[in-house]
This record gives sequence, C-alpha cells and structure tokens, in this order.
Amino acid sequence: MLSQGNYASVIENGKNPAEPTGIRNKNVNLVTRTQKWMGSVGCFGQNKKRQFLNNMADLHNIFISHYGEDEKSLDSLKQRLRDHGCDVRNSSVEKKKYRPYKVTDATIARYLRLCIRWAKTFIVMIGEHTHERPWVNYEIRQAARHGKTIVGVYMHGCKDDVELPGAFKEYGGTTLGWNSTDKLIDVIDGKLAVNEKPDGMPVTGPTSYPMKHIVCE
Repeated sequence: MLSQGNYASVIENGKNPAEPTGIRNKNVNLVTRTQKWMGSVGCFGQNKKRQFLNNMADLHNIFISHYGEDEKSLDSLKQRLRDHGCDVRNSSVEKKKYRPYKVTDATIARYLRLCIRWAKTFIVMIGEHTHERPWVNYEIRQAARHGKTIVGVYMHGCKDDVELPGAFKEYGGTTLGWNSTDKLIDVIDGKLAVNEKPDGMPVTGPTSYPMKHIVCE
C-alpha cells in the first residue's frame, strides 16, 4: 500500500503527465503508478498469491440437482461434505436465492447450462418426487452432454422402490445412500465407488442403469 509520504512525492512533481491528455487531475499519476505496482508484484505479493491458488485448488466445483422442496436436505448435504473436510461450491439454482423476476424457460435453460459447464461433479439428490421434475431431467442430460461425472445420492428415508429420474436411468452413474458421505467425497475426488441402495447397502448383481456415452458435436 502507498503511504502518505509516497502519495505526496507522486503529486508534487511540477510537471503533470496527465496534462498532455487534457486531464488536470494530479491523482492520475498516483493511479498509474499504483496500477503498475499491482501488475508487477500482484495485489498480495507472491506468497499470498501462491496461498490463494492453493486454497482454490482445494475447492470442489459441484452442481447439486434437486427438487426445490428438498432444499433442507440440500443444505444438510453441503454441510455434511464440509464437516468431512470437503470444501464445495455449488452452482445449482437454490429456491431461497430466487429473485422475484419473471424469466423465460429459454433463459433458465441457458443459465443452467452455464452453471453445469462450470462444475466438475454433478450430483443428483434423489427423493420421492425427484423423477417428476422436468428441470432435473434437463440438468442431468446437460451434465451428460458436457461429460460430467454424474452421481446420485438417495435422500434420507428413501425406500428401495424410489423412482429414479428417467435421464438418470439413461445417463447416470453411481448411486449412494444418504450416509455414504465418505464415498461421495471419493467420487468428487475422481475415485470409483460401488453402487448402493437407498439404505446404503451395496447393490448386488449387474447395474440396472448402465451409463450411456454420447458424442458431442
């Protein structure tokens, strides 16, 4: 940061470099020098910059697809991940953050595509009514189109006969029980996990919904 003494030395020069441009604000020289200083050494210095980049590397960009009425479970899932040392940034649209603006479906779809492309891992919260939500199925298809890792997490209390979203049956990957937070973190870290039933028990036999690979044009 420039001290008051430095500020005085900058503006006391009798010839103002800003004058040839017709601007007679002596502070312009201060701004110019400050910009050069910030550009040459970085706002925080090299050590701070390195620490900032390391912290960013520890963050996991995810998209949690969910039914809007299940946001209490969404908040719980994000907190469980944090409690297990997994720092996440969720880009999905949360109902509590809605603004009272009317937008078209095309605008919503475009926004969701951008959010999904930003994320590395795509998580689907599977509840009793998730399969009925058209936007959830749209989000899953977009995640598959962009080659995202897709994992389903059964919400607490789900029964074995809970219906999976149609798009998840077509494109989805691993399914995990609600309490399998460690395994979910493994998937976020790029590791493999065994398919589970809603109660967390492993699925025996072949997977009913194999992943379908698509080619993006």
